[in-house]
Order: sequence, then C-alpha cells, then structure tokens
Amino acid sequence: MVTIYSWKDIDISQMPIMKSELPLIKLKFQKDLWQWFGENKTKFSGRELQKQLDLEAEATMGTILSKSLVIRESEELQKAFSKYGLTINIQ
Repeated sequence: MVTIYSWKDIDISQMPIMKSELPLIKLKFQKDLWQWFGENKTKFSGRELQKQLDLEAEATMGTILSKSLVIRESEELQKAFSKYGLTINIQ
C-alpha cells in the first residue's frame, strides 16, 4: 500500500499561495502514479510491486515539487519544507 501524505499540515495547506497549487500537485501525482502502475503491474507482483510503487511515488512527488513554480519562488514555502527536513531540489 502506498502512503499518500496528507496536505493537512496547517503550515503548508493554509498558506494562500498553496490553496490552488496543492490540488494540482495531487492531480498530477495521481495521474502519473496511475500511469506508472498501468505500465508496470505485469512486470512486478506482490511485495516487489509494492516496493517499486513506493519508490516511484517518492520519485514522482519529488519531481512534481521540484518543478512547481510556486514552490521554487516562495521563500516562505522553502522555510516550511526545511522545518520538516524536506529539501526540494529546484530545477
């Protein structure tokens, strides 16, 4: 089972700048992960499928966040992410 982290953290989800960005991030994440699953569900099975899906989820979220113009340009968001030990590699 893939754990999809909740954006309920008031420090992030309540920021006006993220109110419109988070639904777009979620939609992109779901679309990309569903596509990956469709392409790989026959290549892997059981526990190996879960491991690969978990790795893909992490990589996908990292890519989406690093490409977000809102995140790249917001000093406030960079501080909020660093508060939780998250580093977003800006592309």
